Amino acid sequence: MMKHDAFPTPGYLLTRGVNESAGFHVFGGGDDGHCDPSIIDMLAGEGHGEAEEIEAQYQVLSDYECDASGEPLQFANIPMVFLR
Repeated sequence: MMKHDAFPTPGYLLTRGVNESAGFHVFGGGDDGHCDPSIIDMLAGEGHGEAEEIEAQYQVLSDYECDASGEPLQFANIPMVFLR
């Protein structure tokens, strides 16, 4: 889950970042710099919250990597979720 932003911060593709602190129109729980994937929640597996799904979510989001200056080097690759 990400938040759409019609006027995004430079470097964001129509998405709003997740900041360190929550505020009006701002999600909290992230990083005030650019070194987090700005994902609020992500389904992994069947979405039941089982340990394997939690680990799968962690593995996908841990692909996100930044250089020493905080600029993204590698973005997280979010798998497609197919509904039945």
